[in-house]
Amino acid sequence: MILGLDEGGEPPQLSVKLLPKDKTRKIAGPYVCIAAQSSSQAKYWNNGRGWLGVVKHLKAKGYRVLCIDRENVYGMKSRFNIIPYGAEDFTGKLPLSERIDLLYHADFFIGLSSGLSWVANGVGIPVVLISGFTLPFNEFATPYRVINYHVCNGCWNDTQVVFDHKDFEWCPRLKGTDRQFECSRYITPEAVNKVIDKLMADHQLYPLAPKQPAPDKAASAEAESIASAAINKTTAAKTTGKAKKARIRK
Repeated sequence: MILGLDEGGEPPQLSVKLLPKDKTRKIAGPYVCIAAQSSSQAKYWNNGRGWLGVVKHLKAKGYRVLCIDRENVYGMKSRFNIIPYGAEDFTGKLPLSERIDLLYHADFFIGLSSGLSWVANGVGIPVVLISGFTLPFNEFATPYRVINYHVCNGCWNDTQVVFDHKDFEWCPRLKGTDRQFECSRYITPEAVNKVIDKLMADHQLYPLAPKQPAPDKAASAEAESIASAAINKTTAAKTTGKAKKARIRK
């Protein structure tokens, strides 16, 4: 149990739902929120073409891609990470309430084993969660979890491993080797895109589908006026007919 939630708990079962302070939609068109930054390199998606391939895939699907990390560049020593190329920069030290407002209207969220993924889950939107250093039971339940079990994985949940929060390049089993961070390096963009496609199919998301044209208010008013006039004319004709019949009987 984590944060009072049983393993497998879904957003509708949360005792506290993260609702937006302002429900006004501020972004035109369908969009997806992503978060690529984290507090330790082990938490990042360390595949060099990962985010690039996903952002390209989302745009081809018809989405705007908004990166809502706090920092647009983050790292330490020799490792620095920038937000994904092609994503719109919505980073900044903003109140969490503003992030919730933005997530509320997003079709879904893609992130890591970090805080914003939990926030998105709390808002109630689908979450694609990419992580190799944690095992799926470490986070909330989501059918869109991406992990590669064919390489080193799950060190965070290994009780024999102690996390060194002072070491940004912490990789307890493989640091200093050519296999460092292979848990996420071997999660391919193709694997993530496949999960995205499944999510879109499950939730019937079709951002490129043609929208029905908005009704023309003037035309609607004119049609209503014509219909009303026709009804009045018919009513008047019936009334006249009844009057004539009454005179004939007399």
